[in-house]
Amino acid sequence: MKPIILFFSKVFGGIWNWIKETAWVQPLLIVSFIFSIIFSIPTISTWIQDITDDLTSPEAYYRNFQVSLRNDEESEAQKLVDAMMDEETYQSNEKFLLVFVDSTCSACKSFQPAVKLLVENTSQYYNPDDFESFKIYTIFRDEEFDNTDSSINAKTPFEKFLDRNDEFLQRMYEVGFLESDYAFNTDVPETGNDYENFIAPTPSIPTPTVVLYDVTADSTRNGIREVIIGVPGADSQAKAELISDMWVGRNDFILD
Repeated sequence: MKPIILFFSKVFGGIWNWIKETAWVQPLLIVSFIFSIIFSIPTISTWIQDITDDLTSPEAYYRNFQVSLRNDEESEAQKLVDAMMDEETYQSNEKFLLVFVDSTCSACKSFQPAVKLLVENTSQYYNPDDFESFKIYTIFRDEEFDNTDSSINAKTPFEKFLDRNDEFLQRMYEVGFLESDYAFNTDVPETGNDYENFIAPTPSIPTPTVVLYDVTADSTRNGIREVIIGVPGADSQAKAELISDMWVGRNDFILD
């Protein structure tokens, strides 16, 4: 091993000495080095932009509020839903939005700026002193992890979540399709059969679906108070106003 190391040391040492002693080679190497940096700038810029896009994407933003499906019955998502369906928790004075999203859902991407407006500029939409501070959780419909079964007939983590939460899905259907103020004010029972996906033989939850859970003293309905599929609105501002209406119970979210 030592003879080999000595051999390469002599070879590279000789090359280095030749470079030092040959005047015309040094400028050539400097120019080549400069041009290699110049030509690599677009690639480096693209790489940096890709990283920036990943960190600031709608998916990355939603993950700030994610409750995971990992560990099935013991998952964060399952524990949250269990608490939502437990009447004993109705004394907890809790209020939040649970939003079902998908990393490839275009409607979820267009909704994300509205969520950001509400999270970061709540006072523009309602007075937090009069109503609870805005709070949100997200569940990703397409969440997978290292131990997700990828065989042909295997169910995804979200499909297994749906299988064990039929009462939750039934309640989402009842509120969103039949009981909520928004349903009556916007004729959801006549036009919104997407809600029937919740209780179909093979249930599903379209994205984004927004669930308002409210057990505060001002709630008109303990537990799940409102459910809307999709978030209508011409732009982020309109979507944020709609969700703030949902949060405080005004306009389409209150019966005349």
